[in-house]
Amino acid sequence: MNTHPRIESGEVDPIFKSFHQKVVLDYEKLRKVVEGYQAVGRKVVVTIGSWDGGIHIGHARYIIRACAEGDILIVALDSDRAVKLYKGEYRPITPENERAELLTYLEQVSFVTCIDDVSDTGWWQCGLLEAVRPDIFVAVEDSYPEEQLAEIRQYVSKVVVLPRQAETSTSAVIGQIIKGHFLPAFQEVLYGTMERKTPVRPDSDIHPSNP
Repeated sequence: MNTHPRIESGEVDPIFKSFHQKVVLDYEKLRKVVEGYQAVGRKVVVTIGSWDGGIHIGHARYIIRACAEGDILIVALDSDRAVKLYKGEYRPITPENERAELLTYLEQVSFVTCIDDVSDTGWWQCGLLEAVRPDIFVAVEDSYPEEQLAEIRQYVSKVVVLPRQAETSTSAVIGQIIKGHFLPAFQEVLYGTMERKTPVRPDSDIHPSNP
């Protein structure tokens, strides 16, 4: 059974109960759901992402396009451990239980599940696809090496690779925040350069008090 205590442990306010019913962490249960839809001719789509730091315009466009590829969209999110492997030590920004809940509020998303079967080298073991056998897998370009895509094709009838949907990315937003806010503050503390028009390089001989 694929379970994630961090997602499951929180008490659910009755107001949000219907949304939480979209979260299916047990791959066996999800397989039965998928088989039911396929039995009546529905095409089931799966896509995966970290969905960290909130849903931005690129995420929204991507989910809409993924949904358009079939009838039922299952969105899988990388576990906190997997995000740390992919994105670095200081990610994720948003814990997996909150990322899962946020996805359930999107009307295009039929079900939400979680991915944790990622090796220490970042190779996904395709456990979700092997278990539920969806019809279509949607990926964003450059997100998987060709060898991984070849493995994915063993479990689905079709792989759709979409271009990136926006210039915006969570990593870029984080970089912009650091550049625009934290870096100037750091310069002020270290060099007293907050009001200086031209930034002073740390290795420069010029100091604001000695121009």
